[in-house]
Amino acid sequence: VGHCPMLCLEGTRRLAVSLRSKLQVAGCRTKSSVLSRKAMEQASAPETLSTGTAFVYGTLMASEVVKKLILRMPNHQSATLNGWQRCCIQGVPYPAMIPASSDSNVQGMVLLDLSPSEMQVLDDYEAHEYERKTVQPVLKDGSTVTADVYVWKPEYKDLLILEPWDYEHWRATNLYRWVDELDLEVNATTRPITTPA
Repeated sequence: VGHCPMLCLEGTRRLAVSLRSKLQVAGCRTKSSVLSRKAMEQASAPETLSTGTAFVYGTLMASEVVKKLILRMPNHQSATLNGWQRCCIQGVPYPAMIPASSDSNVQGMVLLDLSPSEMQVLDDYEAHEYERKTVQPVLKDGSTVTADVYVWKPEYKDLLILEPWDYEHWRATNLYRWVDELDLEVNATTRPITTPA
């Protein structure tokens, strides 16, 4: 399996949303989660209705990342999404997913029983080059489930490298730096605000 070139956290400035700003937004949402789980559950649903299930295929396959964002690892199962391709993005370590031929597929997982506010956290974690769509991934037992997924917007296709993105390679080379950076952003947004005496 090929590995994407230039997989470093610093990355290229060509992406409109940098890794740091992406994590800052996610951290802001996580602050509300830390303050009150009950308030989080009672929060109003986002404008885009969700299925409560998310098919994930990149950094959100890592429980370490999911737990930083929504404070738990929900029930999950391995799943396959047919008719799509996972590929690299120039200069950054996370992948994109784009439509492909019917014999193509993406191996990932489904996160189950997500609340509307948890889906909103995932919405905010994703950069604006992604959009949420509803798909039908196939579970190991052959059944299908309706799920939301974040796919790459066609208008940003020039940022893609049509080489396969490898999850295990990402874990080995980027996971701990990614989680450390995310942890710094979460801590920064949950730090008490002090005012002059």
